[in-house]
Amino acid sequence: MEGICFGADWAAMAAGFSTLRGLLGRLHQVGSERLGPMFAELDELKLLAEAGQVALLGEGLARGDVRESDAASPAGWVRQWGHSYAAGGAAGLVAVTVAIAQERNRVLRERDVYDYTYVD
Repeated sequence: MEGICFGADWAAMAAGFSTLRGLLGRLHQVGSERLGPMFAELDELKLLAEAGQVALLGEGLARGDVRESDAASPAGWVRQWGHSYAAGGAAGLVAVTVAIAQERNRVLRERDVYDYTYVD
């Protein structure tokens, strides 16, 4: 489903928000055999969402949107838009995003976020 167009892809993702919100209230209906696999799928969703946050922050930094905002700092911008960072972690996200943007980390930047392996 990848590659239709950004607008269509984002609309599909946004529709998933509503579905996930509704699903959270019905997780008690999940059979025991699905608990682990569903946890893994949500973990993958979280990984992809975090990769998306790094990419969007990188765009905002590169374009100057973060600097031109009313936020006092890049970490402040992250907290402004990412309420889950209110308790901490915004500076770390900025540090990772800035590090990935450096030429010496080009391999990391170009790595496909779908190409990963879990290591226990």
